[in-house]
Amino acid sequence: MQDMHLNEADVARHLDVPLDVVNRWMMATADQPDSCMPESELRLLKFALMSDNKRAHLF
Repeated sequence: MQDMHLNEADVARHLDVPLDVVNRWMMATADQPDSCMPESELRLLKFALMSDNKRAHLF
């Protein structure tokens, strides 16, 4: 998120998930694996950003 200058609201919008879900992912720790962002959501976010033709270097 830092590299792409995205905030939680940007991620929520790109993934079409509620902001509180993104906030929960951000607060997750290694001892709470169920709260971490699923790999499938991370891939979808990368694809969504690439589709905007702004982040072609993601893949």
